[in-house]
Amino acid sequence: VPYPEEVIGATIPQLHEDVVANADVNFDGITNVMDVIQIIQHLLGESDFTSEQLIAADVNKDGIVNILDAITVVQNILD
Repeated sequence: VPYPEEVIGATIPQLHEDVVANADVNFDGITNVMDVIQIIQHLLGESDFTSEQLIAADVNKDGIVNILDAITVVQNILD
């Protein structure tokens, strides 16, 4: 179901070869609840992400950062 970009998230810029979509948006070397918090804050419009952070946050690689990415990160942390 297509939704307007402003409803579901930010469009991902062109991929940077050195950035991995692993949800480590604070680039501290681990993906944890701190990254989830930053992703949620971004989705709520409380913070802006750099191009690199947008790429890292798009864990399902669908070209947008949205709640589906945040849910996937939480599930990966809990597994």
